[in-house]
Amino acid sequence: MSDWGSKKARQLLEPWRREYGETLDGVYLVMACKPSEKKAAKRLVAIGDRRLFLMKKPSTLSKAVIKMIHFYDLKRLDCMSSECVTIRYWTPKGEKEVEIRGADVSHIVQHIVRQYNEITPGFSSTVRMKGNLSPMGIDLREDSGVAVEGVAPMHRVYVAQCAYFKEPVSREFAHFLEDTITSGNRELNFCECPGIGQKTPIAFDMRPVIASLRHTPQFRALVLANLNSKEVVAHMANILRHNTALSRVVLSRMETSKAFVLLGDLIAANKAHAIQSITLSGSKIPNDGIDALANALELFSHALTELNLSQCQLSGARADALVWAFERNFGMSLSIEVLDLSHNNFELSGSQALERWLHNAKEHSRLRSLNLSHSNVNMTALCRSLRSLAHLQYLDISHNKVDLGAAKLLGVAIEASSTLRSLRVAGCGLTLENLQSITFEALTNRRLERVDLDVSHNCVGAKDMAMVAAALRKSTNLRMISLAGLKLKPDAFLVLLKALRKVETLEVLVLDGAYNNAREGRVGAAIAGVLECVPGIEALGLRGGYK
Repeated sequence: MSDWGSKKARQLLEPWRREYGETLDGVYLVMACKPSEKKAAKRLVAIGDRRLFLMKKPSTLSKAVIKMIHFYDLKRLDCMSSECVTIRYWTPKGEKEVEIRGADVSHIVQHIVRQYNEITPGFSSTVRMKGNLSPMGIDLREDSGVAVEGVAPMHRVYVAQCAYFKEPVSREFAHFLEDTITSGNRELNFCECPGIGQKTPIAFDMRPVIASLRHTPQFRALVLANLNSKEVVAHMANILRHNTALSRVVLSRMETSKAFVLLGDLIAANKAHAIQSITLSGSKIPNDGIDALANALELFSHALTELNLSQCQLSGARADALVWAFERNFGMSLSIEVLDLSHNNFELSGSQALERWLHNAKEHSRLRSLNLSHSNVNMTALCRSLRSLAHLQYLDISHNKVDLGAAKLLGVAIEASSTLRSLRVAGCGLTLENLQSITFEALTNRRLERVDLDVSHNCVGAKDMAMVAAALRKSTNLRMISLAGLKLKPDAFLVLLKALRKVETLEVLVLDGAYNNAREGRVGAAIAGVLECVPGIEALGLRGGYK
């Protein structure tokens, strides 16, 4: 190693040292050429922590470097002997090769492999550098003894990716990453990260961040919300293309559309992913995005436990396509425990498809929570299949039209249930007869415990309150009831309050907007009577009603 070579190498590495802390390991004299060439030339190889420089002695420093290869661009190392190695690497113009010979080749290769392992912890075999180094006794396997989890490995990978993309290291993200890991949190919530998606002095480039997360086993969940950037969704899709540890993905309220097609396609391309929970609520997903997601779900080889597509602009045809994926991959769909398809537009075709899937799933379905509120669901079609859901605990069908036929079918399902804990039928246009079919079964089913019942904003008049009160008096399991928005007159409201005094299991009482005359003094005394007779009440809502 010449003094000139060492000096020039340190000069070359100085910008990388200042920005990324990269240090020089050594400078070696070698013979280098393309594998197809017979004649080799003298070159100097300078080895840093993350890259190697191939140099010749020039008249000026700017002409010193022939090649600069970042270790992330290495594709293969093949040794013909202990003094000869062929390096194949990626460039924007395609893959290239260089052959290096010399007495120090084994030292060069050992350093490259050691440093490569330091910045690729957890990387899958599909993306890791390949090669044959058996003549040198070096093993390129992933199991290199390098830690794959913790602050240090993640920080090394992030800094290495910043150097690769030639972007400055974000101190804010580095500190956020460190705080998340040291706290033992397995969820990386970008919503809590300073500078994310903002045009501020602390904003940072997402490419190194995403690249550093593609292969790490450190986190089990990624959360991102409220960003108007198709690039961010595309970056998240890139993570899911490679990562095999993430089990939960949240991309909520993302003001973009076309990138969701890429998201579905890349999840489908990753045969080894571990995703079990997907939340895309409030995001604008186009029809082809739903189709791409449905295709990805159809290819799942493991359980999906949660799917949240609330407010994702699902039409009847797209809902049908989604359910079709459920039916094509029936084993995956049977494992769904939480399904939220609220605030969409199912129409008749989507409703029939959903009813068909639920009917076929029957008692084999693991569904615990089903939210279809504000979805224009045909409840007569749906309610026929609810009876067979043996594990259903939470059902929200609020603000869908429930006629007498649907109400009776729902009542039959409630009567047969031994698991239901929460029923929400707010704003369903329930008349007294419809309401009785539902509430009576829910309140008198002795197999149910601690039931939450929301019947707010329905068509129950003052003359109907006596019948509702009779059902309440028979309750043995009511934990919470919401009667908000009924706007009752004083006499009817007093009948209701008198009945509630008998509900000893009550803990939460919501009467927001239930009474439209604040001047009636008897009401205050009646409310006080309820609180005195039912000491277990912990929360009382009177907003917009009695004052």
